[in-house]
Amino acid sequence: MVALADDEGSAAVEFALVAPFLLLILTGIMVAGIHLAALLAVSNTAMEAARATIPGMTANERRDLATARADALLAAYEPFLDAEDADVVANASGANAFSVQITYDMEKFALGRMAGVMGMPTTITRTAVVANGGY
Repeated sequence: MVALADDEGSAAVEFALVAPFLLLILTGIMVAGIHLAALLAVSNTAMEAARATIPGMTANERRDLATARADALLAAYEPFLDAEDADVVANASGANAFSVQITYDMEKFALGRMAGVMGMPTTITRTAVVANGGY
């Protein structure tokens, strides 16, 4: 009966049973956090690039301003986001507005691929529109 009362090593067995679930939850939290951070970074880049087009006089000037600002901001996020994976489209939107659309592919990022497994989109697309000449 003494052998049945011995609980040495039971904590290790319990940890071995619970650890995979804890690691799965931790990984899910990290992937969701990275996905949210990428979403916010792409949104911020689109808004800042659209605001940069305000002083432009022609559609070509606005396009150049938006692309330069988006490239600069994406380069600032460089360890986290790769500017090469982003597609920046800047065009006139109607007679008196200009839009900037940024599409970022997270498939090339290791944790970004895991977002697809969790049901989150792996392609982030954000659009910002600003009136020509200001607000």
